[in-house]
Amino acid sequence: MKYCFLILFCISCVCFSQQTVVRSFTSDKKEIEITTDGLDQIIIANSDSDKVVIQLFDENPNSHYIDINEESSFLKIEFKSQFIQEEGVFKKFITKRLNRVWAVIELPKNKKIEILGTNVNVVSKSYNGSLKIFIDKGNVRLNKVQNNAEVSLFQGNVFAQILSNTNQDIKTNNGIIEVDKQKKNSPYKTKKLYSVNSFTVNSINANVFLTETPN
Repeated sequence: MKYCFLILFCISCVCFSQQTVVRSFTSDKKEIEITTDGLDQIIIANSDSDKVVIQLFDENPNSHYIDINEESSFLKIEFKSQFIQEEGVFKKFITKRLNRVWAVIELPKNKKIEILGTNVNVVSKSYNGSLKIFIDKGNVRLNKVQNNAEVSLFQGNVFAQILSNTNQDIKTNNGIIEVDKQKKNSPYKTKKLYSVNSFTVNSINANVFLTETPN
């Protein structure tokens, strides 16, 4: 009985230690810039309305907040730490805390999204808009690519399902490229007749795995 209580207590501590911050709003900006510093993962999903909905999940309560700014031509979304990193003695501790934070952003369709980051995983739940992703390291999972997409990263893996009439421009210096499980040489380029979408990857060490689907 004691052990059962201990297990339940531990589970409860884990559940209640996670904080969720939610912001919901509308914006007429067509371009959205998302800076992912401090996140382990960011997920981009389609919104069922004209609202932008941001959910920030943080295993360290009150350590991060969502910062939103409307610039002249675009909307800027950032995730900032509540801790001041000036004291050298706290730097290692704060860096460790930043590794347990992720976000889900639901966006109206047909937005132009630009994602910036260092070490972060990026997931698109088949977002119906254009995507530009610039990170140093991480896994990028785009699922079904609905529009133009551009990915630039130093190291990691890129997974995507693209329409068969999509123009492709894939370059990786040291990684591998597979299209429908068939290896391709880098750079790999295709120019399709009557294509309206393009898919671009530029990397040094990343691997790229693509699946072509019928139009």
